[in-house]
Amino acid sequence: MKNRLISLAVALCLWYAAAAAAAPAPPVMSHTFTGLNIAIAWTAVPGATGYKLFYAPYPFRGPETIGSFDMGSATSAAYSLWKDAAYYIAVQAYDGQGNSSDYSNVAYFIMDHYGSDCLSCHTTEATEVHGSVHYQWQGPAPTMINQPGTPQGKLTNAVNSYCINILGNWEGCSACHIGKGARPEAVASPTQLANIDCAKCHNRGGAMPTRADCLNCHAKAGGGDAVKRGDLALATGGTADRNYDVHMATTGANLPCQSCHITENHRIAGKGSDLRATDLDVPVTCSTCHSSAPHDDSTVNRHTARVACQTCHIPVYAKNAADSAASEATAIRKP
Repeated sequence: MKNRLISLAVALCLWYAAAAAAAPAPPVMSHTFTGLNIAIAWTAVPGATGYKLFYAPYPFRGPETIGSFDMGSATSAAYSLWKDAAYYIAVQAYDGQGNSSDYSNVAYFIMDHYGSDCLSCHTTEATEVHGSVHYQWQGPAPTMINQPGTPQGKLTNAVNSYCINILGNWEGCSACHIGKGARPEAVASPTQLANIDCAKCHNRGGAMPTRADCLNCHAKAGGGDAVKRGDLALATGGTADRNYDVHMATTGANLPCQSCHITENHRIAGKGSDLRATDLDVPVTCSTCHSSAPHDDSTVNRHTARVACQTCHIPVYAKNAADSAASEATAIRKP
């Protein structure tokens, strides 16, 4: 009998420890605007007794700039802000045992003078964005021969050796989706159009995206600066190091991304080598700007018909600009 009581006590202790260690699931956050007012909402999490709303200035200035509000059991909040207010926001759930969830999807916003009710004037543009690969994260792949007519993309059937697949982590991966938290759907309903976050790209009052705007998501593929694709880093946004990138350095051609990745009705040409869907079927090649005989040496020009320009002109990946700090992903190549 004594042994049974001891076994029962041990089992109860283990059960209690497991229950105490189980952190709540992360909530899913969304936000909307009316003028200079922002409304933030998040899903209720089973087992959670409260939520914390975190905020930090955009652009990010370090961990010490992160603040938070304890929202109690509320699942929404509304604030009146000022023109040009710019913040990251995220939510955590917590329980009565002191356990906290991971962060929800992280969003950022900028209060600009155009206001945020873009749909009142730009329904056509929103419909274009809704149908794009940029929003849908899937689309036609006309160059594929083994699955003709089957939509391809990371929201459906894509698997890669770095992130595997996003289906099990929409809350985390959607931080770089051009929406406000909801998953994309095929039908351009009013709810879906309202989910499009125009400020993800046009964060300066409707102006065309800068390199920094594009890189805020694309350089951070995989969760950090340059960790997934060795040819993209935040340094590309403003470096003066011509040897780092002759096309985009401020002392080089200083080209915006759209010079090569042309856009048409919110469809964008070009894609990463790991992406199958085609958004705008326009080739992105060096010959768009450079002739088939770009060198002064005729012997070297003989190579262009058979050797890719990148073979000689991009001999090293995962490097870092001389005027920016090396990251974990690029430090090995830092001069």
